[in-house]
Amino acid sequence: MEPIERIKSLLEEEIKNFTLKEQELKELSVEKSLFDEMFAYANTLNDLLDNKERVLMFLKELDEDIYFIMENKINILERIKDKRNKTSENRNVYDDAVASVQKLFLDLQVKYGILNRKIKIYTVSINQNRENVQKYQAILTKLKYHQFIPWPLIQTINELLESRDVDSITQIVMLENLRIYNQTIYEKKHNFKQSYKSNVLDMLTFGFEDFYDDTLDYNLNIEKKVALHYSLLGYQTDFVSYFEDLKKEIPDDNDYKLFIMLMLEKIQKEIHDLIVMIKDIEFYMDDNIRKDIIKNYQQLLSFYRLFRNEYIKTDKKVEEVPQNKVDLIFAKDNYGRPYILKDLKYVNKEYLSEVLKLLKGLQTGSLANRNIETLKHKYAGFKKLKNDQIRIVIKELSPSIYCIIGLGVKKDNTGHILYDPLCSREYPKNKSEYPALIAEGKEIFEKVGLYIEENMRKGKR
Repeated sequence: MEPIERIKSLLEEEIKNFTLKEQELKELSVEKSLFDEMFAYANTLNDLLDNKERVLMFLKELDEDIYFIMENKINILERIKDKRNKTSENRNVYDDAVASVQKLFLDLQVKYGILNRKIKIYTVSINQNRENVQKYQAILTKLKYHQFIPWPLIQTINELLESRDVDSITQIVMLENLRIYNQTIYEKKHNFKQSYKSNVLDMLTFGFEDFYDDTLDYNLNIEKKVALHYSLLGYQTDFVSYFEDLKKEIPDDNDYKLFIMLMLEKIQKEIHDLIVMIKDIEFYMDDNIRKDIIKNYQQLLSFYRLFRNEYIKTDKKVEEVPQNKVDLIFAKDNYGRPYILKDLKYVNKEYLSEVLKLLKGLQTGSLANRNIETLKHKYAGFKKLKNDQIRIVIKELSPSIYCIIGLGVKKDNTGHILYDPLCSREYPKNKSEYPALIAEGKEIFEKVGLYIEENMRKGKR
């Protein structure tokens, strides 16, 4: 459900619950009136016997079980009222009936007390929520007619979300979508070009990249330069000249690349800290703090893109990419199930299209150099297909046959967590099995495509 639709659903639910509570309070008030009328006719035993018709009429409406017992006991009292002193047996029957009636009225008094407490609770609750419900109705009306929602009403929505124990991330996403809604309404009203883009939503989905390269040696001087340069980044206006001067300052290619990587790590760390702050609902709802966070994020994101582009220029590794069509084989678990079909279930819908592009690029020989990389050290012998946050581990069985080991989403700097389980999977090594596995691979690839297309459609609903 889209955030705005979910907000509408919550508001409608609150209004419905309020209306039901009002109706229940009316029913409880009617029940109290019946109790009051009944008790008024049964102050004493004689009153009860004189007004038995009225008392039983009210009692039948209130509690049928007690009504039948009470009717029986009243009939007994009336039948032997004048004979109760003639025999001890009559006296005992009469006294038992009186005691039963008294007990029944005590039970009714208890029910009456519970009813009054319930009415009081409902009354307080309704009086407290009446103003909020009016605000909920006002919000729904504005959403229905595409009107601007003022800040006090947005705060009302925030209070509702907090009362529902909605997690802070979902809460922020829903409130930020209201901001987008308001901005869109404002731009339409003033005939502005609709260009509002939510930095907050970008921050919540920001994907961190791994720039680790174990071929580069640690250099304390470079690390010191990073600290100095980072502190002065905000004063830079011409980054073309900046990078030209930087290359003169750090002429060694490896040191220069290390500097760029460390700067990227530093910038990502600062972005991460800002994202942690924006995920705090109190910071988000504070207009000044939120604006400061977004301003800093925009600046850091600009730095990140500049240094990332420079990093791409320094990354001189060129992979040997298959230029012709290749056959695909898929690694399977001990039960014969392709790993990739299980891995796909853990991939967010936003990345599914990238999986299909990479696999088709490998299969058709149209893969770009930047999308393939050889893994090193303990992962030697494997390669990875990469685009955005998707990482697909593959094994070259021959120049025309590749085995798809599995895939995952890379969102942090702990690459070993991703590659350790993938590279430990078994893959076919018996060449005589390849023809059958290639034929089977075509069927598996079709299933992969169907899964991706189906789940991408669901993600767009």
